[in-house]
Amino acid sequence: MKNSHLLEILKPVRYAGGEWNAVRNKTTARLRFVLAYPDVYEIGMSYLGLHVLYDVLNRREDIWCERTFAPWSDREAQMRQRNETLTTLESGLPVSRADILGMSFQHELTYTNALLLLDLAGLPLCSRDRNETHPLVIAGGPCAFNPAPMAPFIDAFVIGEAEEGVLDLADSVLESKKQNRTRLETLLELSKLEGVFVPSLYSRIHNRLGELCFGPPLYPAIRRTVRKRLIDFENHPYPVNQTVPNARIVQRRVALEIMRGCTRGCRFCQAGFVNRPLRERSVSRLIEDAMRAAESTGYDELSLLSLSSGDYSRIRDLVSSLMDHCESRQVSVSLPSLRLDGFAEEIPRNLERVRGGGLTFAPEAGTERLRRAVNKAIPDATILDTIRQAMTKHWESLKLYFMIGLPTETEEDIAGIGRLVARIHGMLRGQGWRRGTIHVSIGTFSPKPHTPYQWCGQISTAVCADRLRILRSDLRRNGIKLSTNNPEPSLLEAILARGDIRLAGVIELAFRAGCRFDEWFECFRWDLWQNAFRQMGLRPESLAEKTYRREDLLPWSVIDIGVRPEYLWHEYRRTFEDRPSDHCGRDDCRVCGVCDGDSVRTIRSSTDQPLPQESAPVRQEGTFRYRLKYAKHGPGTWLSHHDLLETMNAIFRRAGVTLAFSQGFHPHPKITFAGALPVGLESWGEYLEVSTVHPCRGEKLCADLSACSPEGIEWIAAVPVEKNEPKIGSVIRADELRISWKDGGGESREPSEEALREFNIGSWLPEENSVRLIVVHSEGNPPQIRKILSGLQEQGVVPCSSRIERLDQHRKDGDHWTPVVEASRSLA
Repeated sequence: MKNSHLLEILKPVRYAGGEWNAVRNKTTARLRFVLAYPDVYEIGMSYLGLHVLYDVLNRREDIWCERTFAPWSDREAQMRQRNETLTTLESGLPVSRADILGMSFQHELTYTNALLLLDLAGLPLCSRDRNETHPLVIAGGPCAFNPAPMAPFIDAFVIGEAEEGVLDLADSVLESKKQNRTRLETLLELSKLEGVFVPSLYSRIHNRLGELCFGPPLYPAIRRTVRKRLIDFENHPYPVNQTVPNARIVQRRVALEIMRGCTRGCRFCQAGFVNRPLRERSVSRLIEDAMRAAESTGYDELSLLSLSSGDYSRIRDLVSSLMDHCESRQVSVSLPSLRLDGFAEEIPRNLERVRGGGLTFAPEAGTERLRRAVNKAIPDATILDTIRQAMTKHWESLKLYFMIGLPTETEEDIAGIGRLVARIHGMLRGQGWRRGTIHVSIGTFSPKPHTPYQWCGQISTAVCADRLRILRSDLRRNGIKLSTNNPEPSLLEAILARGDIRLAGVIELAFRAGCRFDEWFECFRWDLWQNAFRQMGLRPESLAEKTYRREDLLPWSVIDIGVRPEYLWHEYRRTFEDRPSDHCGRDDCRVCGVCDGDSVRTIRSSTDQPLPQESAPVRQEGTFRYRLKYAKHGPGTWLSHHDLLETMNAIFRRAGVTLAFSQGFHPHPKITFAGALPVGLESWGEYLEVSTVHPCRGEKLCADLSACSPEGIEWIAAVPVEKNEPKIGSVIRADELRISWKDGGGESREPSEEALREFNIGSWLPEENSVRLIVVHSEGNPPQIRKILSGLQEQGVVPCSSRIERLDQHRKDGDHWTPVVEASRSLA
């Protein structure tokens, strides 16, 4: 079996590929681009930006964009033991043979994973050690707004919105290949592009604190600062044909970005400042993209993404119209986070039309005073009233996000969190909301570049621990679940977020010492990081708590986000006066310096556009039952049973087969499987039963399903089933298991008679380099196939591959067993 070594690791589906909508071949490509996400597959495939860039690049016939992800520790160890190099999921291309290797830094704690990707690809970590035979290493994402800590490892940073910039960058590299330019000449050409920063082309100087920062350019033609790039958000294509993962990922849904930027101006929020100005997509465009993406992917949920979805000017129209389109399709709509002021009561009423779940709000601070200071001036009464209106019996949970360590915070503000949550808890219980849970999440504030708080430090770990201890005591009650983070990861995040170029040495030392997946609680090794700081002669606490003066050169001063530093400093000073500021977003606003009133300005969704109409939903009156036979091989063998459940649901949706659903708050499609197979076992005779709303058209059903299935899922036959017939699980009476060993065979003996009886093996038929055996199901107790395979190995039967076929005892003829559904049979 191909990739049989993956049986030795957890979640092999992460590395199998073969996903629906993946671009697995492109013969016209002249440039090979690899998107490498510095985290595991489930995290990277949940990130919308990866799908956006993958779509943008693969629309070009001369560019082939492929993907790779950071392998988990067990896979990394296996790769090093087997001397494997990092390859792409689509074609198995060694990453070292790509033209461009692109990474997205969404969080500072992924930096060691970025070095892991370079190391496993066989590339020198530092850009100065790479030559013309190596790919260019490009990085973007929110962390790129301070490129200093990763500057020695990255050839070029894309600053701002990369949807268009990545194509300009690719064209420049294509031209460099054509002109046979040196690596330095290629980098000089890249530096001419809008929003591209090449760190090696700048000198290094020290600021007042002794930090190593970027100085003047080394070449006359290079710009002193690099300004972020903006795109035409309304008219830029949305990736409707997103790659659908075979694995269960963190966010398995259509992520629809309804607007970019934010008008609120919360002083702690980096995304709110670096994404200015606010730009909204039109309702008609959003609904068209949403429906096309849902049809292409087969997802059963849409998520409306933005920094503050409640501020979208036509949010009521959008949610209502989306639900009109989605309700009959059993597609739910969710908003990750809602505003606590200006809240529309009808929004959750519309969202619960398909299925309930949870609502999320972010008060951020426990008192009105502190919320004013950080420019999120929402009164307690508004918070209580909003939550009271929003929560109904359909919503099972309420999530509340708070931060500790905000500038000017006092012990009274910490106590205020406990009092506010207690009032919310009492109010909801008083109105009869008793079955749900209030989830309270406490994060530690980390100051970020390009915000009013870039000049201030983080609270100490000792103060953080004391405040968390108070909150754990105040929030200890039934119906409230508290989650907090450890102080040390937040400390490291703050250090790296405002770090200078010296920290590259710390990151490399930590990586070589074994630091990986620092965002993951079970992987974080603060002791190794502390040792790395000591080796570099740096004190972590001093780096996190440092404060800057207004005139100081900052490590990220080379990056221009368009917001004037004077404006940020003014906002910083207003914090200590507990004074909020007006929201931005007016057409004539020029306060922060981003908008010019012409090409760069706030864009709202037009109210003149008519809402797209949807026909009346189809009512479920009757159901039709079908039994289907399918094969699971190649990449499909690595799907766990849970992965298969979600994959099958998506396949039927893409094929346009309307399944019947269960009733209740959480309706589920009526799909019944014959049984769960062990991961890694091929099958050419798997079965499931479905109930559909409409009758299916004979032989067309299997053809439609096969045309909408990922690599490794093949549909063989289907038959109608009467409603009074037994379910598929009780029909199957035996399994035919074929076990093969490597060519040349080696020694593999027949197990003992005792073993045959123990495993209910009815017959044992040796063949060349393989054996075919019949495993009989005992009454009400189907066999554990993985246990059988392990037991046979102990008996001396050492397989290299296995295949299975489900059998029906009702049609048994001597030792000849007939499959439940013959491949030659089809629907009438």
